[in-house]
Amino acid sequence: SSSSSSSSVEQQPQTPDRSPTKDEIALLQSAFASFYGQDRNVPQAYASLSKCIGIWEDTHQGGDEIAGLYRVRGDVDMVSVLFVVY
Repeated sequence: SSSSSSSSVEQQPQTPDRSPTKDEIALLQSAFASFYGQDRNVPQAYASLSKCIGIWEDTHQGGDEIAGLYRVRGDVDMVSVLFVVY
């Protein structure tokens, strides 16, 4: 029973330290544009998403948001492997 109480504590969402800044949001938008945009730049998208993941983790943003960033970066990584764009 003590394990169920400790797991419920672990599942409580943490409040972010702060909201992302305008520059950080712009970096995220740039990362998405680099991957999903017409002028795809996979290495740039990967680098920008990696920076965003670090920022989102350091400022304790929502777990779903961080997981989403990892998912998109994984998609970027798969494209780079499949199409050898590096």
